[in-house]
Amino acid sequence: MHTALSFLPLLLSIPLVAALLKGCAFVYKRTRVTWKRALLVSLAMMAAVFLGVLINLLIGGTLGQLLQVAIVLALYIAIGAVLLGPHCTLADGSRGSAKTGIGILATLVAFGIALSVLLSWVLPAGAA
Repeated sequence: MHTALSFLPLLLSIPLVAALLKGCAFVYKRTRVTWKRALLVSLAMMAAVFLGVLINLLIGGTLGQLLQVAIVLALYIAIGAVLLGPHCTLADGSRGSAKTGIGILATLVAFGIALSVLLSWVLPAGAA
């Protein structure tokens, strides 16, 4: 039972990232993204992180963290260009492009980094 409950935060992170993605899309040029597309992109982003970890494990753990982050960011760029950009709607009603999807995911990553830094300053050292 304890193992099954450990997957709960992982499952709850998918709609949380989807909601943050919709918010970041609105901040980035008032772009609209459907919930279905936001959940799909959120799952693809989680799969990209798992793929980065899997590649590191398959080659024996010799991949540096910086290179692993670069691989995940390259996958994020591909996800934004293919899965997100052409399927979002801009403020004027036109369809987005690959550049729009990359911009939205860049906004999401920047927001995540800023939130992480802010929480590391606000929370005490042993709270997390």
